[in-house]
Order: sequence, then structure tokens, then C-alpha cells
Amino acid sequence: MPAAALPAVPASVAAAALREGNVVWYSALDAPALNALVQRFNATHPGITAQGLNIGSTRIGPRVMTEENAGKVNADVVSGDQLSISQLVETDVLAPLGVTPPPQLMKGSVDPQGRWIALFSETTVVAWNPEKLKADGLRPPSSLADLGKPEWRGKIGIDAAAFNWDQAVLLTQRNGADVVKRIAG
Repeated sequence: MPAAALPAVPASVAAAALREGNVVWYSALDAPALNALVQRFNATHPGITAQGLNIGSTRIGPRVMTEENAGKVNADVVSGDQLSISQLVETDVLAPLGVTPPPQLMKGSVDPQGRWIALFSETTVVAWNPEKLKADGLRPPSSLADLGKPEWRGKIGIDAAAFNWDQAVLLTQRNGADVVKRIAG
């Protein structure tokens, strides 16, 4: 989004950031992307130092909740997948952003209570080798539910840490919990 389309930071927020002098960002972005963004922020915001912590999405929610229970949340900003952010919403750890989001954002990409904004949307891709399917006597799946059928058992691979896969199945498939159980075997 062009800089001109972004909302202005309220003067009180800018003054508080300058007084504090640093911003801590827990992010699931890959390290090169996070480091580049931190460097850009530091170059364009003199007097405020951004510190990025590259942490996997599955660790963001538990870490912030542990810090909250200990009485000191170190992160000023968190970015991660829907599951990690929804954990923080459910436990009421996130504070409202305090800015009005730009109207160009897609419907549903802004929390009605102002606690989060979706910056990007991830897709999950299901890919297959047509030659292998043919050799195994399988047809391409027509839905995620097909992957839970007995003939697919032992023939698919899913990243065990990719909770967004399970979440996608739960949210998009009728009887999603049953589909997840069948796929897990």
C-alpha cells in the first residue's frame, strides 16, 4: 500500500514512541524479510530503534501469554498467522491499535475492536505428481475431504508444525474435525 494511503500516527503515539525509544516486534516472517523491515524502520524513524524477534507462528501466542501472566509483555507489535493472533484475541492480550485503518483494506481484514489488521493472506496449496497418482491408481483429489479417504492413507505429506493446515480444514470443510481426523489416520 502506498505510504500516502496509510493513516497518520496520532501525535500522542509518536511522542510516546520517541520517549520509550524502542519498538519490539515478534514476527513469524522469515528472518531476511524481518531484518530488512527492521532496518528500513530504523532508517526512517530516527530516535526509535526497532528490534525484531523472528519466532515461529506456533510460538507467538504462547510466548506473549506467558509474558502477560508474568506481568510484563515485551512485544509492542506481533505479526503471525491467524491461529497465533486468534489465541491472543481470545485471551484478551491485544490492545486496540489506536489508529483508523485505511478504507482500501478488504472487508474482514480489520478487527471490529481495532486489535488487529490482516496485512496479507496466505494460501495453502495442495500439489500432486500426476505420474505417481497414475501409478498408484488414484485420481486427483476434488476436495480436501478426499485426502481423508482410505486410498490416500500414507500417500500425503503435511508439515507437522503447519497448524494453519488444520485450521484451514476446520474452517472450510463441512465436518472439518472429522476430515482432520481421517487425514491424520
